[in-house]
Amino acid sequence: MLFCGIDIGTSNTKAVVIDAEGELRGRITIPLGVESRKDEFPAAVWVDHFQKALNFLASQSRSDDQSLCVGITAQGGSMVLLDEEYQPISTAMSWTKLASDTILRELRGAVSFGDFYEKTGWLPDGWMGVCKVMELLRNNPKLKQKLKYIASVPDFVGAQVFGTFVTDVTQAQITGFYDFTQMDWISEILNRMGLTGENFAEVKSATEILRENFSLYSSRITLMSSSHDQYAVMRACGLNDDGFMLATGSAWVVNGKSKRPLYDGDCMIHPGRDLEGGFGYIISFEAIGKHFDELLIHLDVDYDLLAAMAEDIQKIEIPDQPIDTTTINSCSAKPEAIRRFMEATVARVRFVLEKKQLLAGIKKLLMTGGSVGNNLWPQFLADILNIPVDAVRFNELTAYGAALFSRTGMTGVTPPHRWPMGIAVTLYEPRTARKYDDWFYGKQVPLLEWGVNRD
Repeated sequence: MLFCGIDIGTSNTKAVVIDAEGELRGRITIPLGVESRKDEFPAAVWVDHFQKALNFLASQSRSDDQSLCVGITAQGGSMVLLDEEYQPISTAMSWTKLASDTILRELRGAVSFGDFYEKTGWLPDGWMGVCKVMELLRNNPKLKQKLKYIASVPDFVGAQVFGTFVTDVTQAQITGFYDFTQMDWISEILNRMGLTGENFAEVKSATEILRENFSLYSSRITLMSSSHDQYAVMRACGLNDDGFMLATGSAWVVNGKSKRPLYDGDCMIHPGRDLEGGFGYIISFEAIGKHFDELLIHLDVDYDLLAAMAEDIQKIEIPDQPIDTTTINSCSAKPEAIRRFMEATVARVRFVLEKKQLLAGIKKLLMTGGSVGNNLWPQFLADILNIPVDAVRFNELTAYGAALFSRTGMTGVTPPHRWPMGIAVTLYEPRTARKYDDWFYGKQVPLLEWGVNRD
């Protein structure tokens, strides 16, 4: 048997097929069309991309006459309303679509923000499924007459293709409807909206078989239960209790594992259950990758030119003053502006990790995503955090995690973590950590503390 992972994202769908040893047998990335990258679009796009990816993966195994075990992973916050036949009665709402502040106030009438954070691991936010569904039903009361089910991406695809309507705890808890501490849908919210738990998919707390030996694309397909994309990334990286990693892209996210739910006073840590009997957490930073791209556009620097400028950027002296937006905008040379942006960004990451007491005892940081595409970001992380950084270059990493979940769910075995052949992992050692420590504690921390106190 071969094991597949399909990651249905907001800009593309990525998929891999692996063998029992975890080696790659095939991989593909399918970009979404422009129309499907909007906040709302036909939910059939999710099914279409799943089928295209699965067809490709099946083609990679037909010569072996092997069956495929398939797991789906996807972003949280994207939802669609369905009728009793699991057909859409609304457009698909991407996580990028935001509900209004009015809805947040209405949600607070059902459950306090403190209770909501304790139950879901998040504060109410416009991107969450609960907020978008509440607003949609309030603005379109006739939809309620047709509404039978509310689905996230994997459960919708499963219902459409395999006739199953099942989700998992990592997906359910990020909708805002589900209490991961009690493993149940939040009755106060459902009552407020006139819903019941029967409007949602069955929730699995571990990876299980949902449909076995389903004939599709001349292959025998076994569908496994799903995962949220950040938890699939943790699985792909082999995170254990008390370990964490940095995922970089349009937004930067710290993902970690813990023996118990981790909460904090300013609600920046987002705890939840994982699929392996423990807990995970997510710390979301602002859209760092997006802001960096905007800076490069402003400076008229593309990524080829950035690579060519790398040596000049590295020669610039470590700052002797705090860095804020004014500092970056006042830089007279492009290399200096780029370096100061990177230094300020990594300093903020260190500031947050130290505040959350997560850096103590960490011997190495695992870094993934778009920012590993050049040597600058990993080296600044190693220098300013004063820990070695392993930069993993693996575009289909999240899909790989879904495939590993499928393998464990099917076999009951979780082998020791190792990267498949051909995946590049580069180690960056700290080189100027002492000088950066002086700047960080003497100059940048006071600025960051001032920002926290002001907020």
